Amino acid sequence: RTFQEYLAGCEMLHKRVPYRELRQRAQEGDFWYLAAQLAAEELLYNQGFNATKVLVDLAYPLCPSQPPTAEADEGEWRTLLWAGHCARVVGKRAIAQDTDDPEGGPHFLTRLCESLLDLMRRSPLTPVERADAGRMLAVLGDPRLEVLDPLQIEWCEVPAGPFLMGSDQIENAGPQHTVDLPYTYKISRYPITNAQYRHFVDAGGYANAAYWPEAIAHERWRDGQVRVYTFRDGSFIDELRNANADYGEPLSLANHPVVGVSWYEALAFTRWLSDVMQESDLLPANWQITLPSEAEWEKAARGTDGRQYPWGDQLTTDHANLRPSGIGHSSAVGAFASGVSPYGAEELMGNVWEWTRSLWGTDVGKPNFAYPYVAGDGREDFMASDRTARIIRGDSSYSDGASGCARRNGLNPYYWLDYLGFRIVASPSTSGN
Repeated sequence: RTFQEYLAGCEMLHKRVPYRELRQRAQEGDFWYLAAQLAAEELLYNQGFNATKVLVDLAYPLCPSQPPTAEADEGEWRTLLWAGHCARVVGKRAIAQDTDDPEGGPHFLTRLCESLLDLMRRSPLTPVERADAGRMLAVLGDPRLEVLDPLQIEWCEVPAGPFLMGSDQIENAGPQHTVDLPYTYKISRYPITNAQYRHFVDAGGYANAAYWPEAIAHERWRDGQVRVYTFRDGSFIDELRNANADYGEPLSLANHPVVGVSWYEALAFTRWLSDVMQESDLLPANWQITLPSEAEWEKAARGTDGRQYPWGDQLTTDHANLRPSGIGHSSAVGAFASGVSPYGAEELMGNVWEWTRSLWGTDVGKPNFAYPYVAGDGREDFMASDRTARIIRGDSSYSDGASGCARRNGLNPYYWLDYLGFRIVASPSTSGN
């Protein structure tokens, strides 16, 4: 079938005005997407020395100066996506050097990236297409500083007060009960991204022993390296390292959630960021940044009414990057705006599992720390041994999402996985974190 789509793409290129042909096919549905991609690659790699200019000239009219309106149909949005693919194939540098067209070059890149972001956030295109737009943004230049710079993280405020926690229908998540969190806190709108985590790595965060007390106590940190495990190709991998795992594209793209981090590494990042933000007067001296407790995580996800999902009680493929969405791996943060929680946080369901600071216990099959949730019963002990699993929340792109926000699992703190990341909270030091 791929060869047929390649031939279809070649046929589109041989039309009198190729960009008009692409616009027309974009109106007909996403099944022309691969043909359009292969057409761009055919043009660049097999059409001679002038191919780059021809492909750039094809991309420009696919991205008009005005973005689609709220009434725009799928075809208008899809045309922008195809412009993004052309630009990605040509490369950011080659386009930036084009000075022949006053509306091209850097002006086109700015216009295109803003349009791709708009597409990812509010278009009616499929989850797979929105995820592709996120990957293009990462390569061409995501304009969102709040996604790239840890000092500009977007925070969502969660007010003090009670909420319904747990579920009577989900294994290890009952009984449903009321938990009172008597302090206001803030949670990051998105999971921490690769770009944000890279700041920590580049700043020497792995070398600062003050950020690693638990790993040191468990003999898992030495001379700027942390000892962690994963399971790959049927065997355990035990390694010392001074950065998180690099999976290449798409998992390691700048605007995707950082994955391949252990609980130790996630917690070390929060301590580094607390220091940096307080030094920059961005965090009060009596506040701190850390991983959320599972209670903080669940309240941020569900609000106070016990809903099953952050957005309500019905699950669709447009709400979260879960297996039914068809993406099959992590996606750029912000691609599922309709999955927002009552407090504004996004992607608390799907995309990647997220570490919390709460304890599960030593039995993987059944938590030692069951419900009702009681913060002072030892389940928030940072120094618990590495044989005690930590709670992870939120499901990933590999999950079906049927259980909703109340689902909880446990994983030992030294493990890292390609579908496990984290988000952070900021709260008063008196909150007991």
